Amino acid sequence: MNIDIWRPTVPDHSPEISLTESQGGMARRLWLERFLPAAELISHHSEVLFTGIGGGASLEAGRTDLPLRHGDGTQVPYYVDLEEKFGQVPKVLFLTASTMFADDVVGLLSVAQEYKDQGVVTIIPILTACSHERQDHKWRNADGSRILQPITVDTVTKMLLATPADQRGPLCDGALVLGLHSLRPVITAAEFGFPLIPIDPYNFMVGGAGLRFKEHLVVLSPDKGRKNEGIRLAHELNVPYGACEKVRARETNGDAAVVLKDSRLLEYIRQMRSTVVYFDDEIREATTMAGGRIAVAGAAQNLIIVSFKGIFARLRGRQTTAAELLAKPLPDNNRFEHEEIIISDAVQPVESIEPVRDKLTVLPLAGAIEKMVTYLQQNPIPLNERWLREATAGLLELNLVREEYD
Repeated sequence: MNIDIWRPTVPDHSPEISLTESQGGMARRLWLERFLPAAELISHHSEVLFTGIGGGASLEAGRTDLPLRHGDGTQVPYYVDLEEKFGQVPKVLFLTASTMFADDVVGLLSVAQEYKDQGVVTIIPILTACSHERQDHKWRNADGSRILQPITVDTVTKMLLATPADQRGPLCDGALVLGLHSLRPVITAAEFGFPLIPIDPYNFMVGGAGLRFKEHLVVLSPDKGRKNEGIRLAHELNVPYGACEKVRARETNGDAAVVLKDSRLLEYIRQMRSTVVYFDDEIREATTMAGGRIAVAGAAQNLIIVSFKGIFARLRGRQTTAAELLAKPLPDNNRFEHEEIIISDAVQPVESIEPVRDKLTVLPLAGAIEKMVTYLQQNPIPLNERWLREATAGLLELNLVREEYD
């Protein structure tokens, strides 16, 4: 007698790539308008400078010149003599910074003024983090009432685009930002005619994690917020996909309860001794990933967490850090044979990562950023539909998928 064994299906994935309707397409058009007159300068008189602001990917290889941190917590970055560094002052300067905090934005704008004083005409920041990006909409309590908090990421965006130079005109003429939590800053910037180019690090993370060469994978999204990336990954790898459900008590500092309600998929993971992959944009307080870890413990043989930004903060109102939360031992019969956390160096962790160091892999962004800048020097303005999405641009690409809002 034949017995049918349930097998999960591989998800379809065909996102609409739009030059006209997407937020990235909107920023692309603004880039063309603003930088068409400066195309020759970008091609022949530009340089990229790693500022050290925010640490992480903003540090030039082999250097440790982080901003000076005062006892009150404020930070003041260092700047360089551009003529001494490059032989001449470039007309266009790409400034790499990890602006996870508003103080980092102040530091970036301050060094931008110093470089304008040295003779730079056009400054284009490359941001590997965006301050206040989680505060990108009005939140509500469980009863539906509005939490009376402002959308602070809008203010940060306006600081970047509107702060004037002493010489008049803006300090920053445009910017590229990697791995945004949402595209709200791109929309806000566009309202003022400022090209804020959203760069998707998906290919960089998937390639660096080596996921295309692993077997018996099941991709899960830890919550509905990042399901598109999870579906895309499962589709490209031709593996099953599932979505967990998460409930977070925002006002009470409660942990995230993460559950994989598809019991058939959970049983499939157990029977196939699968490796579960969680793909997310950040590990901040890690309550989501800690919940996801517990959700598949005892079923999955291995666990891989892939996240662009490893912030590793401290849990609100508690002494426990994100790394400590992810390092908590599981019961003997629920432990994974292999557990790995893969992040980039987009940000410098806020708290110690020592508790998870033995299972942590950090992918350096510097080479990918330099390749992207080289591409922009060769292709300073979008003259074809594949601009900043061609293979020659590297693993960081312009995001042209329209982000929908409720």
